[in-house]
Amino acid sequence: MPHELLQTIEKEHLNIKELLHKIENKSARAVKTKDDLFMKLKRELIPHMKGEEKHFYPLLMNKKAGKQVGMEAMEEHHAAEMLLKELDQLPTSEENWDAKFAVFAEILRHHIQEEEDNVFDAAQEVLETDELDKAMSAYVEEKKSYDIK
Repeated sequence: MPHELLQTIEKEHLNIKELLHKIENKSARAVKTKDDLFMKLKRELIPHMKGEEKHFYPLLMNKKAGKQVGMEAMEEHHAAEMLLKELDQLPTSEENWDAKFAVFAEILRHHIQEEEDNVFDAAQEVLETDELDKAMSAYVEEKKSYDIK
């Protein structure tokens, strides 16, 4: 059975994918609803990503066998964060918002799949249970520190 940290991350991935789907299925005219859903997505996604970047990926990158997957995951986060910032600065009513969001969603879905298929396997192979336990505690605390507006 996967460690609690990996189970938590996977559960959060499901919430993120559900929000992506809801946003993508709103019409261009549903600006207020998209705004609300996008805010929910940011509140879920930003603490999730920052927690992984500070408390999960560094553990992997400190291990020879986990270094590459950890670095790739960090780079995927970087690409997603750049698009997220652009989306955040662009009103959802803008003509190109939906197109930009579609690219953002594609990057996130790819990252989630890679993480669940490759990063989790690497973590289970190279990390000790006590390392994952400490990462879980730090991850949960890190997430609490974010107040997204």
